[in-house]
Amino acid sequence: MKFPKRLAPLRVNRGNNYMESSIPKYKVGSIISLAVDPLKKGSIIEILSPVQGQHRYRVFHSPDDIREYLEDQITLTPISIEITGGEIAISPEEFVVRLNSFRLSHPLTDSIYALHAARIRFIPFQFKPLLRFLRADKPRLLIADEVGVGKTIEAGMILRELQSRQELKNILIVCPKALVSKWKMEMRRFDEDFRPLTAETLKYCLKETKSDGIWPNQYARSIVHLELLRREEYLEGIHGKRQRPGLITLDPPPQFDLLIVDEAHHLRTPDSNTNKLARFLCDISESVVFLTATPIQLGSENLFTLLNLLRPDQFLDEPGFEEMIVPNRYINQAIRHVRMKQPKDTWQSDAYSELNKANNTPWGQSSLQKDPRFSRWRSYFREDRVMTDEERIRFIRDMEDIHTLAHVMNRTRRRDIGKFTIREPVTIRVPFTEDQQRLYDTIISFRKEVLRLSYDPLVIRLIINILERQAASCLPALIPALDKFIRTGKFSTVTDDLESENDFNKLPNSLIEKAEELRKTASSLPDDDPKLDSLLKIVSETIHSEGAGKVLIFSYFLHTLSYLEKHLQKRGYRVAVINGEVDDDIREKIRERFRINKENPEAIDVLLSSEVGCEGLDYEFCSRLVNYDIPWNPMRIEQRIGRIDRFGQKSEKVQIYNFITPGTIEERIFSRCFERLGIFKETIGDMEEVLGEFTEELTQMIFDPSLTPEQMDAKLQQLADNKIRKIEEQRRLEESSTELLGLDTAFQEEAEKIEKEGRYVLPDEIKHIIALYLEVRCKSAKLLADTKQEKLIKLQAYKEDRNTLLEDINKLKRQDRQTLELKRWLEGSELYFTMTFDQETALEHRSIPFITPIHPLAKTAASYWNNQKTPLFVRLEVKDNEIQPGAYVFAFYLWEVISFRSEVRLLPLVWSINEDKPASAVAEKLRKLLSQAYSTTSSISLSQKQLEEALHNLEESIHDNRIKEVEKLRDTNYQLAGQRLASLNRYYQRRIARVEEELKSATDERIRRMKTSEKDRIQREWERKKQEIEERKKADIINQRIAYGIMEVKTNAN
Repeated sequence: MKFPKRLAPLRVNRGNNYMESSIPKYKVGSIISLAVDPLKKGSIIEILSPVQGQHRYRVFHSPDDIREYLEDQITLTPISIEITGGEIAISPEEFVVRLNSFRLSHPLTDSIYALHAARIRFIPFQFKPLLRFLRADKPRLLIADEVGVGKTIEAGMILRELQSRQELKNILIVCPKALVSKWKMEMRRFDEDFRPLTAETLKYCLKETKSDGIWPNQYARSIVHLELLRREEYLEGIHGKRQRPGLITLDPPPQFDLLIVDEAHHLRTPDSNTNKLARFLCDISESVVFLTATPIQLGSENLFTLLNLLRPDQFLDEPGFEEMIVPNRYINQAIRHVRMKQPKDTWQSDAYSELNKANNTPWGQSSLQKDPRFSRWRSYFREDRVMTDEERIRFIRDMEDIHTLAHVMNRTRRRDIGKFTIREPVTIRVPFTEDQQRLYDTIISFRKEVLRLSYDPLVIRLIINILERQAASCLPALIPALDKFIRTGKFSTVTDDLESENDFNKLPNSLIEKAEELRKTASSLPDDDPKLDSLLKIVSETIHSEGAGKVLIFSYFLHTLSYLEKHLQKRGYRVAVINGEVDDDIREKIRERFRINKENPEAIDVLLSSEVGCEGLDYEFCSRLVNYDIPWNPMRIEQRIGRIDRFGQKSEKVQIYNFITPGTIEERIFSRCFERLGIFKETIGDMEEVLGEFTEELTQMIFDPSLTPEQMDAKLQQLADNKIRKIEEQRRLEESSTELLGLDTAFQEEAEKIEKEGRYVLPDEIKHIIALYLEVRCKSAKLLADTKQEKLIKLQAYKEDRNTLLEDINKLKRQDRQTLELKRWLEGSELYFTMTFDQETALEHRSIPFITPIHPLAKTAASYWNNQKTPLFVRLEVKDNEIQPGAYVFAFYLWEVISFRSEVRLLPLVWSINEDKPASAVAEKLRKLLSQAYSTTSSISLSQKQLEEALHNLEESIHDNRIKEVEKLRDTNYQLAGQRLASLNRYYQRRIARVEEELKSATDERIRRMKTSEKDRIQREWERKKQEIEERKKADIINQRIAYGIMEVKTNAN
């Protein structure tokens, strides 16, 4: 919120001369009324120079009505406290509710509003990206965390925090096709419904945007896969008779409040459609988050490409980028010395040496030397002082902030965040029975016959991908697939994997006859199934063990899942199946039943899942996973295991049972490649890119009809050897990347501190905002505790109150899922609206509405309180044995920093009436004290003059603080501007030097004129950008008192 600009309060002596005539009678922030019209009130925003001995004041009546008055034209509006005979102060409860409502509507930089506002557990390292994002001067961030750390959750936290701070109308998520379902499910943790865009809906969005000039509202939350959006027809459009707009041809273009791009390393190729798309989307988006686990797979060149897309203003060209990152390795080494205090006797001198190395780099000479923090610490080390622990912490934080990538990139590796569980793979090799082998051999003969007849490659792919893989997975489950083919001439819905080719065109009739022969052979199979027997043994051992007794079983094939479900149920096990066709709400309920203790009659013992069935759901309470068949894509294996091998897994190890049938394609892939690559034992980590290439080559090899089994074995061996070498090279590169990317512990420590200090809107605070709103706004609506579950709350409201609530909620003009859910209840007849304010309950019961700062009920209540016109003043008592008893005057000031890195804070200040001095210890505890306060029962002996003097003294204190902070702020702001100018100057100097070289060698007059014109244009562009940075050098702090009160502190003995 921007407030009218005003002068700082005038400085006066604190003493008996406070009310002398030479001092203005009124102060900035005072509420006045006109002498001739007491009903016309306003707030003094500026004290002007005197005219003929009379002070003048600029008064704010409304945004459109700001006027100037002489001192004798205005009078002070009486302060609404009991001792003045004026209005009665508001109750402590209302004061706290209104103050917290103000915090919700004016988000503060030093707080995190998303801290307990999503269906996740608080894990400090996952808040590092959010804090970087909030501290950056521009809302752009690259999250380059390792696989399994939780990049999707981190992006969701940024989304949720932004929602708490501003309105997000349009959000676009761009990701590979295979991750669309995952993103849709993950966003449900944040109570967001994202709509995946198909070719048809994307066309519709482009057409509507061209027609209306804005992105269609029904697709305000969209996910689009990269493979679709980068196609020429959607990017550039179609011209001619079938004219259709493309994204980059739209005028005006759509505007997105937040853009999230997953697997952002795909954007790195300059001049490609993907890169062009990314640059355009970044230009039309206010906030941008890139996600990738592999930002440096080929060194800093790829990292530069991504950062140049995110921040072209900061990372202008590659040579300049290389200069910027060189000092990082020395800064990181200095941090290590100070953090570890190693080597024992020389760590301070070694840290100083590293800072000198950073200083001697080209970037150090042009930029770091201008940073007052960097210069200050070099001077400190020269003095040969012994560093205190507090100084060590300050040094580490300063250096991590100076790091050139600190505010644009986050990197967290699994090993940096503590111990993950151990993976214990177990290979279960189950050969076919003689009858099963005959059927499998028939399928192989079928493939050879097809090859001999030279059928279409699509048919070959069908036989291998469907028939052979299904046979290796579960031969009895082959029958339903064959039945479908015989009836329709098509194989379909054998899997819900989005990457598979599930539907084929109608195939030759001659193949149906072959299928009927296969069906006849398959139906004659005996019932004995050794593979099923081995699975049943694992299930039985797990359920009767001392642990959780849960088994998660994966299969690529839906028919296999149905077969297993039938046989497990037949033996009395409690089983459920989740696949892509199961509704989200049902999936949540199944997960909950799988989670609860096995002694509970509602519990599930075995969960059967398809490839996409488990996406977006975590099962850290389960420690045994079965791969009943093996995916050909290593990333699919990682995603399966990642459902249970997560941060928070309670078991020391997870067991992964891999079923293999000797003599099948899966067995060759497993033995020749996956086992050697350590796919099941180690996390894939940064190997996504390498293994992506591996999957493509593997698929081509498998579907090559010319290869004999022996030739395929040899090629698989060679492929694995090549990839192992590449993975080892990649891991060496990763080991050295810490020099480039930094150590960055400060942000994690800050997240932990924010949690510890409660610098977020607590669930109970939100509940009280809503409860008091219902009490005041409605006749009988109220919140009731659920008698069965402690953490559940019921909202009860009858018809008249429901209409009132509907009227208020409609003012929000929101159409999201949470709002529609609440409105449906208000318009319906169900007695209670059951909800929770507790994060853990919301995580375990995902279908129950979760009330967070952005929930429509919380937003409506906060809006109501923020629209109250009575002064935010209170008179109260508290009991506390740690604070000196007596009377105190306190105030809250909104503190707004305007600079490269703007911030807003709410500062509490307290003045002790008894001791006539600031009470900083009380100020630190003020919010906690207010939560324990109650209305005063005795009269505080405080005169009007004492109150005004105390408030004036607080104004003096905030002004003193402002002057000190502005000085520091301008130093930092000048340093940031200096860095930008240094980078900008070197970039344009290189560009002009290149043009001048071309001018020297040019002999053609026309070319010389062109180059001269180009040089002039570059020079003008340079000057313009320098001027933009110079203008941003200006920095200031604006503060405004928004609440105040009188507090009497008593001991508990009183």
